[in-house]
Amino acid sequence: VERLRIEADGDIGLGTNSPNRSGYGAPVVSIGYNTSNNYSVLELQGNKTSDATIATIVGYNVGGTSRIAQMNFARDGANNSGAITFDTYVSGSSSERLRIDSSGRLLLGTTTEGASNANNLTIASSSSAGMTLRSGTTSSANIYFSDATSGAGEYAGFIQYNHTNDYLNFGTGGSERFRIDSSGKVGFNNTAPSAAIE
Repeated sequence: VERLRIEADGDIGLGTNSPNRSGYGAPVVSIGYNTSNNYSVLELQGNKTSDATIATIVGYNVGGTSRIAQMNFARDGANNSGAITFDTYVSGSSSERLRIDSSGRLLLGTTTEGASNANNLTIASSSSAGMTLRSGTTSSANIYFSDATSGAGEYAGFIQYNHTNDYLNFGTGGSERFRIDSSGKVGFNNTAPSAAIE
């Protein structure tokens, strides 16, 4: 049974005798599917027992001399826990731009998590300032504006929608300051507004 094919134009087929079905200019590496389960797998293996990259996919320009971007698979907290990071290069120097950590947090422009809970999105201009979006619990959805990754500044400002009681509130310093309830009533420093503003 044929297992590997290298065609005259440089296309490579692993488990397929028809590589480069996309029609891109050669060389293209194609991996065939398993006929018993109809899917294919590309394995990248490493051997790290401390947090570090275990495998990398790299993109080069100018005949393979200029690295421009890469995707990394990294150990994250345990030998069976991992993160995926994406780097880009500016004038030959790399910077991490996006990270998905082992808890499912998505970090843009920072390698430091925001609020210490899973399923959030942290967008930052630096490691200590940014905005965290998270789903919250089944009773509320929250947007946090943070000037720190923990402590008093972690929830410096927030916008929250409460699903259970159907109201929207805004807060600073970790405390609610402004609320709009489901009937349109508005309260300033009042969690039970009694009148609507027209």
